[in-house]
Parts: sequence; C-alpha cells; structure tokens
Amino acid sequence: MIRVLQQARGRVPGDGVELAFGYWPGRGAPVVALHGITANQVGFIGVAERLAGRRPLFALDLRGRGDSDKPSSGYGMEQHARDVAAAITAFGLGPSLIIGHSMGGFVATALASQDPELVSGLLLIDGGLAIKPTGSTPASEHVRSALTERINQLVRTYESRQAYLAFWKAQPTFPPEDWNQWIEA
Repeated sequence: MIRVLQQARGRVPGDGVELAFGYWPGRGAPVVALHGITANQVGFIGVAERLAGRRPLFALDLRGRGDSDKPSSGYGMEQHARDVAAAITAFGLGPSLIIGHSMGGFVATALASQDPELVSGLLLIDGGLAIKPTGSTPASEHVRSALTERINQLVRTYESRQAYLAFWKAQPTFPPEDWNQWIEA
C-alpha cells in the first residue's frame, strides 16, 4: 500500500504499467480524477485548489499520457479502468468518488461497471454516457457532428493569446468567478 502524506507527484502501479499521479491532501472520502484524451493530471490542479484540503485528490495520468508508461497496446476503456482499479488498490483508498472528464468519463463508467466496490460515486464531465439516437437521426451522425465540432476547435487558430482567452471567457463553461490563473496557464 502506498501512503502519501503531503502534496506529491509520483508513480503508482496500474495493470502492467506505472501511472504518474498528483496528490493533494485532504480529509474525508477520496476523490480520483481521470482526464480527457488530450490532457493529463495537471488539468485537475484547479479542482485541487477548490477542494482546499476538504477531500484528498488523486489525479492520474492514464496510460500513454503525461508521465505514465506508454505501452504499444492496451488503450481501451476497460484496460484504462483496470489500471485505475489497480491504482486505487495500491493507494489503499477503498470506495472513491471518481471524476471523469471527457474520455476519463468513459473510463470512470467502465470502472464502475467492472469494480463497483471501488466507486462511491461518479462525477462525469462532458463524457461517460453513450449517445442515443433521437428521432430519425442515427447515433453515428450525432457522434460525427460532435467530433467534427471538436476537431474544428483543435485546428482553429487565433490572432493572439488575448483573442484565444477572450473566446474562452465568452463560453458559458467559464463563469467570471471561476476564471483564474490555472485556466489561463
């Protein structure tokens, strides 16, 4: 069992790989944070800041991302979930609130399905649930539309850093009271 007593970064065994993690101490039930496909544990620094010691936060770099091992195979949601289960067990956490952002949401739901005894609750942010068809539009078309929009966001260029920040400040995702240095970083 790995015992972390203060804010730390380190590595923890996954299922056949080592995962990098960030840890922020707190009291109460543990929180395990899982990032999206293009992110890593650093994306949860703002969450750790908001928790401010109220709950211990373990943010993992999923396999192939950040400072975690990058094996040549094993990147399905079920494999990621096995890695997370191994990490939770290595930390000695027991049932944890799992935060899953985007792809991390799908990993979180796979974990809850495979190892429900490790999950006290799920917080899914922009992912984790299957898209169901509505009306006559097939689910594949909804997925294609959502992915096209996201790809367009990834390749969009801005005139300046200020224009980029102005675009994001205008989004309802970021109310003014939540805008901080972590978002601008």
